[in-house]
Amino acid sequence: MNRCVSALERFVAKFSNEGTYIFRKLAALWGTNNQDRQARICHSTTVTGVANTWGYDAMTNSYNDIRNAKTMIIMGGNPAEAHPVSLQHLLEGKELYATPAPDPLPKTGNEGKTLLSVWEKTTIGTSLSPEILSLIRSRFPAVPVPSVPEILLHQAGPKSGLWRLAEMDKKFATPYWAYIWGGGLALARHILNHPEIVAGRAVLDLGAGSGIAGIAAAKSGARHVIAADVDLYAIAAIGLNAAANGVAISAFHGDLTTGSPPEVDVALAGDLFYEEDLAQRVTAFLDRCLRSNIEVLIGDPRRAFLPRTQLQLLAEYPGPDFGAGDPGDLKSNAVFSFKAAQ
Repeated sequence: MNRCVSALERFVAKFSNEGTYIFRKLAALWGTNNQDRQARICHSTTVTGVANTWGYDAMTNSYNDIRNAKTMIIMGGNPAEAHPVSLQHLLEGKELYATPAPDPLPKTGNEGKTLLSVWEKTTIGTSLSPEILSLIRSRFPAVPVPSVPEILLHQAGPKSGLWRLAEMDKKFATPYWAYIWGGGLALARHILNHPEIVAGRAVLDLGAGSGIAGIAAAKSGARHVIAADVDLYAIAAIGLNAAANGVAISAFHGDLTTGSPPEVDVALAGDLFYEEDLAQRVTAFLDRCLRSNIEVLIGDPRRAFLPRTQLQLLAEYPGPDFGAGDPGDLKSNAVFSFKAAQ
């Protein structure tokens, strides 16, 4: 196999001869017939043949060839999960040779601006071990959500064994993502009841937690959904929950409140006003959203630090809330439209 000169095309051993031929034709468009095949070492005959020919029984190219490739195409693979070490070289190559290019995501209609590029902006959560992800998947069952049964979420229960996560990861923090929050419930219910709010539009789910509001937006026809959270476990939960509901969501790991908002049409903020400092940062960020012509909806059971003077009540949806005690104790979870300060 030849090492790639200027383009890296990665594809797995399940590619047919026809598929390989088509990819070689694609490489020829760029003036090269060189391809890098991502192989596995589980094929006994090819292992023997390659070892006898090249002196090594797998790919003969090095990580530097990935790092130094100027164009990369990945189809049907998830190197963040399957090849986390090679992913780091891939990301380094992106930083070395990245040049401005048309964003593959659709336009927002906001003066021709494009959406936040997942490739450029998303921090991929590779630091959670496969054991942790497997535990969440198996011990936090995906079940219908109270008052929003159209959505399934991986939720903590009596037998989930949260203590196991704490033992496996010393950085494990309060698992807000594993429980139902009233504001997120209300936002999800409101969006599903009024899909025209998000249909065909780009949506940000800020402080997404389980991702319930973003999932509701995706189910209601949103063109693209970004779910942002500072908790790596929430990012993992968003991925699992999106898969359980058959929707595509781009998870962003980081604190968006410190900068300019991404180029979206609608911002959703559920249950982010339970601490004064957090509430102030979120309110300032949502003010910046308004200045960028982004529609803002807030879901909350009227916690203490809501910016009440900037809210217009849209609807109320009785339902449970995190920390409410008795699961049957229903709160008046509300959805508000966020307005500029007068």
